Amino acid sequence: MPTCSPQLLRIAVLFALTFAFAVQVTAQTDTCSRRTILVSASDRDWAPIPGLQAGDFRGESHGKPVRILSVTLDEQPRRIVLLVDSSGSIGRDTSPQGTPGVWKLSLALAQKIAESNNGRSDLALILFNEKITEELDFAAGQARVVNRLREIASDASYEKNSVKGRTALWDTVAEALKLLGPSNQSGVIYAITDGDDNVSKLTEKGIRQKISQSDTRFFPSLLPSPVGNRGRTTEEMKRLELLPKFAADSGGVVFGPVTVNSSGSAFVLGVYPSSGVTVGDLVSNFYRTISHGYRMEIELPQVSGKWTSWKLEPSKALRSRIKEVHLGFMRDIPPCETASK
Repeated sequence: MPTCSPQLLRIAVLFALTFAFAVQVTAQTDTCSRRTILVSASDRDWAPIPGLQAGDFRGESHGKPVRILSVTLDEQPRRIVLLVDSSGSIGRDTSPQGTPGVWKLSLALAQKIAESNNGRSDLALILFNEKITEELDFAAGQARVVNRLREIASDASYEKNSVKGRTALWDTVAEALKLLGPSNQSGVIYAITDGDDNVSKLTEKGIRQKISQSDTRFFPSLLPSPVGNRGRTTEEMKRLELLPKFAADSGGVVFGPVTVNSSGSAFVLGVYPSSGVTVGDLVSNFYRTISHGYRMEIELPQVSGKWTSWKLEPSKALRSRIKEVHLGFMRDIPPCETASK
């Protein structure tokens, strides 16, 4: 029986170890470079765009193309935390006499979303100003959330007694993430707010990274707080611009700014929906966009031990089919060692 010399045996063992190490490194690299991204895509009426495929998008990271490997529809039941801003800036009502103010409009939007759920997704509720003033967790159930919103809406003294104080939006978003629990790519935070935050300990950047790590999408309804006869300050204008970008960077979409005109009718500023589409239709469409979404498998051009940002755009073909595309995607990708994929 032929025997192998010690030298050849050592070479064979070294080759086997090198091959095994190379396979392991390749597998780790593939795991790090390939990620699952949550994407929302809606049209000019905030309705979800159906039937999207990999060819409908183009991605880029640091000047290099990002491969879109697959795009699959994600219709799994959601876990939705509904945040209702009850701070003083929402309660300063300077609307024309007899028309619903910002707070009443806020409640109407909250009720519409809660009642549209139809038991399909788990629902939790948080009311907040500089702190959380009221919370119903997922165990309370949708019916309790709907009933509580109706109770608040019918309470003539609630706005005077409870809608006050400063605003801690980002700290409240962090509490909503705790309610959602570990990542399962079904978490949604829906915030109805004017975007003000003047007391949070956490920053917008820190919360954006927490949302990315938890695979949670953020959807706000933006309600510009009343300013009376004066113009908006530079800080207020920045706030109105920040929330839509924050939402898009998490994979969500912003609805609004929503306001009320002198006749008492709600409308969305700067938006011209399709003929015959009402604000109620737009809110219903927006809820369907929250409930739907896409999971996108991508391959990054390089692996990084740091946070990575990238760009995603509709392709020319998609732009030619859909007049307006509201696109949200997880822009900030966690480092490999902390990624949850």
